[in-house]
Amino acid sequence: MGGDDDSDDKEKEEEAERERQEAIREAEERRKEKHRKMEEEREKMRQEIRDKVRESNFEIYCHTALRRVSFVLQMCNNLCQSMHCSILVFDVGQFCS
Repeated sequence: MGGDDDSDDKEKEEEAERERQEAIREAEERRKEKHRKMEEEREKMRQEIRDKVRESNFEIYCHTALRRVSFVLQMCNNLCQSMHCSILVFDVGQFCS
């Protein structure tokens, strides 16, 4: 009689341990999935920031290039005026703010 109780208790303990291990595995899977989704969102945000920085840098580059072209054209206009030339040089200064 005592042997049956011990084997039943042992089986119950083993079953409880299997259930506990399964619960731990499931919790770990949920945790990994949660962190995977969070990292996915973070990467999406980082990519949006990189895109905005690239766009901003391009706008700054274009603005700087236009200012330089405007300066060169202004210098050409000034030179032509000082030499009494009748050459018309397009002024891109209107595009630079």
